[in-house]
Amino acid sequence: MYATNVAGQKLTFVVSGKLWNRSLIMMDVETETLWSHLLGRGMAGQHKGKLLETIPSDITTWSTWKDEHPRTTVLNLKRSSRQFVKDFYKDPGRFVVGFVGNFGMHHVLMEQLLNRPVVNVDARGLLLLVVFDPEGTATRVYHRKVDDQILTFSSDAAGRFVDDQTKSTWNRQGVAIAGSLEGKTMHQQVSIPSFKRAWLTFHPNSGLIDLESLPTGNK
Repeated sequence: MYATNVAGQKLTFVVSGKLWNRSLIMMDVETETLWSHLLGRGMAGQHKGKLLETIPSDITTWSTWKDEHPRTTVLNLKRSSRQFVKDFYKDPGRFVVGFVGNFGMHHVLMEQLLNRPVVNVDARGLLLLVVFDPEGTATRVYHRKVDDQILTFSSDAAGRFVDDQTKSTWNRQGVAIAGSLEGKTMHQQVSIPSFKRAWLTFHPNSGLIDLESLPTGNK
């Protein structure tokens, strides 16, 4: 998901009908700049080379989202996440979760998340927490450093997770809801669920983080 403001101008995006690396290209109506929807980058036109601001988002079920955000507003679309979830469980090996930051580009394999609701990542210089919702396939990635303290997490039978350092309880929004860190928030890293083939086509230098070699954090 991207913000639609670029250089102080609000843009309206449509499908251009063009392909690049077998992927659809967006076009903004105002300047007719062509944009890669996977990179969020202007490919040709007035805004060539500019990047759209990425906004954290989930692909999840309506029931899960409503439970977490009871006052949410809804954009009524004909298509939903239902087909994604169906395809995911048919062949999870086709999907990855990618993330890009000042640490470079990395990805994890969706099939390795199926039995890992909480994973502490300490690899390739990254200190991240990966939280996976097996019902809706939503994956969230957080930075584990809070107030100069690096936290490690375990999950309980109720689906909550607890940090080992202070025993504070956290929800899936990365907010401590009980314990000495109550009210503290972890910084969410933008993550992108994608077909593995598409992610590696657009990010050929992406580093794989092998979750098989990491502790799960499950109790």
